[in-house]
Amino acid sequence: PDFTIDENINRTCLSDESCLITWNIESDGGAPILRTEILYALAKDDSGLDIDGAISTPISIDSSTTEYELTGLKPGTKYVVIIKLYNEVGVAEQKFRIKTNQESNEYNTMRRNSLITDDRKTQPSKWIIIAIIIAIIFSAVIVVTVCVLLRLFRLDAKHETTNSDHQTTPMMNGDHQSDKTNVYTNGHSLSTKYKKSKSTCRRICVDDDSV
Repeated sequence: PDFTIDENINRTCLSDESCLITWNIESDGGAPILRTEILYALAKDDSGLDIDGAISTPISIDSSTTEYELTGLKPGTKYVVIIKLYNEVGVAEQKFRIKTNQESNEYNTMRRNSLITDDRKTQPSKWIIIAIIIAIIFSAVIVVTVCVLLRLFRLDAKHETTNSDHQTTPMMNGDHQSDKTNVYTNGHSLSTKYKKSKSTCRRICVDDDSV
């Protein structure tokens, strides 16, 4: 494949932690481009394409893409970027330099405010916590109240049952006493009648003797 890079566009990044890089595909070399890889590393000096240290892990992107934004870069730092295009014929490679912007105070302030806002968003509101605590307390009060009412209801029912049993016992005793009274009355009546009958018999016998 044959492609070109406009170093004037890619030389200076617009951000201090990212950089948008672009390239132009002139020809695929008679075979479709299969994939595109992007690598980068720290530049060894201020002007050359020598690399200082390890190269990043290859970033594979779609073969039809002609731009990509590198992220996670350091502010005010020079990098060497390598772009590779693969097809069945072979590999085409281009190297160029980029430099990220210096981290500005305004950017730091905006970033700090953004982090504070995000932190506040992730933390629950104190009013939500208060509402949850109130709901828990209210639920506990309801449960305790229901338990107390049920216990009082059971005690009242037991007390009413006991009173009913006490009222039934005297009535039964009264009926028994009445039966005893009736028996005594009937017996006394029979004894009186017997005595009267005996007295009458004596009178009759005396009268007979006198005759």
